[in-house]
Amino acid sequence: PSYLSIQELKWEVENASEFSIKNDTISVQDFELRRNQQLITLNGMASTDRDQKLFFNVENIILEELSMLLNKVPFAGTLASKGYISDPFNDFQFIGSGKIDTLTVKNQLIGNINVNSEWIEGIKGLKLQGDLDYRNAQTFDFLGNYYPFKDEDNLDFNLDFDKTDISFTNAFFSPEMVKGISGFLDGQLQVSGSTNQPVLEGDIHLISGSANVGILGTRFGVDGIIEVDEYGFY
Repeated sequence: PSYLSIQELKWEVENASEFSIKNDTISVQDFELRRNQQLITLNGMASTDRDQKLFFNVENIILEELSMLLNKVPFAGTLASKGYISDPFNDFQFIGSGKIDTLTVKNQLIGNINVNSEWIEGIKGLKLQGDLDYRNAQTFDFLGNYYPFKDEDNLDFNLDFDKTDISFTNAFFSPEMVKGISGFLDGQLQVSGSTNQPVLEGDIHLISGSANVGILGTRFGVDGIIEVDEYGFY
């Protein structure tokens, strides 16, 4: 086999893999990229014929290694995904599903994320539907669209909370400022804006919420309806 190295991480490429591009047809036969138990495969054809499909399969991808490559906020977990694309030339179609097991951000457990996705050519957007499980309990669902070719206003989502344990949000705050966040959420929020600056709107019910505020050296508790808009939480 041959090898592909990315920042000293070596992936093995199977010799049986075949790629060909002829006119408007992309053909891939038995492409396999492997690193220990991590696996990426491609197989099939993509052309102007929508009935021809190029299938992909991703197994046991270690997100900690991806985090090292990106050199940003540290995250970890295991990614699996599968799906296909067809007609990338005239009427692009993409359908896929994925799961991240035991996602952690800055060593704080977020949970397991399940997502189904489909490219909608008419709106040039990716339709996403999924949920977050935290400690074996489903905490919230999400449904909406992401528009990757827009620099602004590329998010249009609903987040549905069902007694969501908010302790996972500790990962997004400096412990010197806020720590020990706990409580539960019920309700729905709308997410708009962009990935760089998302905007949340809606009313949610915070149940038994509390947190330690570092600058004050005390713990605060909140229980009741919280209004959320682009300017903050009330």
